Amino acid sequence: MWTVVDEKSWEIEKSNFGLSLFFCPKYLKVVADVYQLDLNYYCFRKKNKIQAMVSFFSKNQRIIMPENFSYSPFYIIENISEAVYFEINDALIDFLKKSFKKIFFKFDTRLSDVRPYIWKDFKIQIKYTHLKNNELSSHKSVIKNLSKTFNEEYSFNVELPSVNAIKLNLDFLQKLGISKFHCFNYQNLLQKWTEIGYLKAFNIYKDQEILCSNLVLVDANESKAFTILLNNVSEKYAHTLLYQSIIDWCFKEGITEIDFCGANIPNISIFKSTFNTELKTYYTVSYSRNYGFLKKFVYKLKGLLRKVL
Repeated sequence: MWTVVDEKSWEIEKSNFGLSLFFCPKYLKVVADVYQLDLNYYCFRKKNKIQAMVSFFSKNQRIIMPENFSYSPFYIIENISEAVYFEINDALIDFLKKSFKKIFFKFDTRLSDVRPYIWKDFKIQIKYTHLKNNELSSHKSVIKNLSKTFNEEYSFNVELPSVNAIKLNLDFLQKLGISKFHCFNYQNLLQKWTEIGYLKAFNIYKDQEILCSNLVLVDANESKAFTILLNNVSEKYAHTLLYQSIIDWCFKEGITEIDFCGANIPNISIFKSTFNTELKTYYTVSYSRNYGFLKKFVYKLKGLLRKVL
């Protein structure tokens, strides 16, 4: 059954399973503090052994993902039967529905079976991302475009995100329509992740000024990196140089997988695919108690109409 655990117990179990930075209390508490949310830790035990863990943010009977950069910290041990997998998820869903009017999770790419959520009246959205987890060479077009940057006075540097690097990315988000309020919270979030050592800036400089900056979450524990933000730039091949430099740096530093965080816009997905990536799916699942009531009402109404007509 699912039971609440304290931070110390969570930290111990998280370390035993070797889970990602998204499970780290230090990381999670930054999000909770910035957005003024409650932080919850739960574990599922069967025969006195932990078989699953989940943490989430909540407020006013709602489970919330306040930012788009992270995956929900939800882990189920490997090599369990389908019956046990269903038992774990069904118990979680039933437990959460009793306490929360709205529920939202963003599962990482390893959780590929969302049938328990489909069967329990959740809305499911399929998303895609590109993973670079091999040492295969990038596409010939990348090599060709990189050769066109040789005469430019570009330089690549990995450093702690500066105020300017963060501002470049947040200014770009505002141009895309993200509100100043959200960007203010993002700024606090990015600064605090930098302070606790999870965020790096991968920058291309020209004439000693940052041309483009990719803000990247680096997970040393799982040897993974997540490219969460990148500003737009008019220089045609600067992003090509930046992405290839990120790949080269990560593999040199022992990072074995880079999540390019999104493949849901055609042109952007095509660009990322040229680096010989693997396309993966991930899911968001959401539930509203009102939607569940409405769905049941419509189902009963259809059944009644079939009898009458």
